Amino acid sequence: MANVYGTGAPTVTTPDNLSGPPLALKHGVIATVDVTVQKIRYYVTATEMFGRSVDVYVWTGAGSIAQSKTVTLPSALGWAEFTLDTPYAVAANTAFGVGIWFPTGAGNVFYGHGATQLPKTTGAITLTGGGFDESTKTAGDPTGFSGTSSYFLDVETTTTPLVVSAGADQTIDASGSTTVTATATGGSGSKTYAWTIVSGGTGTFGSASSASTTFTPSAPGTYGLRCTVTDGSGSSSDDVIVTATSRRRIATVTSSTGWTATGGTVQAVLADNSSATYVTSPNNPSGALIDGILQPITPPAAGQPFVVRLRGYKSGATSGSVTVKLYDGAALRATQVIPAIPDAEGEMTATFPSGDIALVTSWATGVRITIEATAV
Repeated sequence: MANVYGTGAPTVTTPDNLSGPPLALKHGVIATVDVTVQKIRYYVTATEMFGRSVDVYVWTGAGSIAQSKTVTLPSALGWAEFTLDTPYAVAANTAFGVGIWFPTGAGNVFYGHGATQLPKTTGAITLTGGGFDESTKTAGDPTGFSGTSSYFLDVETTTTPLVVSAGADQTIDASGSTTVTATATGGSGSKTYAWTIVSGGTGTFGSASSASTTFTPSAPGTYGLRCTVTDGSGSSSDDVIVTATSRRRIATVTSSTGWTATGGTVQAVLADNSSATYVTSPNNPSGALIDGILQPITPPAAGQPFVVRLRGYKSGATSGSVTVKLYDGAALRATQVIPAIPDAEGEMTATFPSGDIALVTSWATGVRITIEATAV
């Protein structure tokens, strides 16, 4: 935390008798960086002030009270600190005010004079002026104070550190591009942005010096992208991972499933639309899964079903069926059974009603699908 006057004891110069009008002491303050006001400090100079009930308050640059709190001065000489109920955030280069209000009553309040006491600067805040007012608790524009310093009054602040978020990790189609957006909070002054690739292959940014920019990968792969933000308080950075994948109809089927390909590799055959290329199950294929990933798609609209169409036929079996399951990773989300496999090549359809797919979340990255044929 930072304050203006530290532990130093001010010199008592002029007392004001509180048997007369009430008294407000006040400071105008400029935040030179983003700060949060945590405490108001007041220097208790005489035993007559012990146990007195006073108000401490913060007001905005427009002169309205942001918050006020009634406190009791301690029975001890020296700096007394009063923590605000709610820390008050102030943006860089913004004015605000702090004050302490003594109601009418017996006893002395001491305040200091001398424009030479101003400005006082901590690097986070600068006092623009101070003074006393015997009739009002607020005093309008806090930047207008000048000439008299109530330097028995102080304010304690914390600076808000510069924090950067580069956003959530993404999985995209390697043939396209995506938008990455960084947000920065805290710090001070104007901010500059710089995007770089810190791991993976090569790629291009639409505008590497903008908070939000497009990124186009050069090839499939996993890319670590970093955004570094610099301002008056220093620099901070954050990374986001972009995984660029090749578009595919269905991912590789392992040989352990027993499926064999005619006309090419299993993956290539499953990805084309030709009836001349196909995969053949083992005899009695129960348990032999085609297990893969659907290409990324836009999530179905509310109320819209999801339809899986297959082409196939059975040979040497009296009957057969196909069970189609949809997953998010290892989590099963929906199941549909196609009850009959045709004798001659034909289309089979598994329709998942909207209610059955409500829990599926991986449309944009590729839903996992398993297809299992059963023959009797």
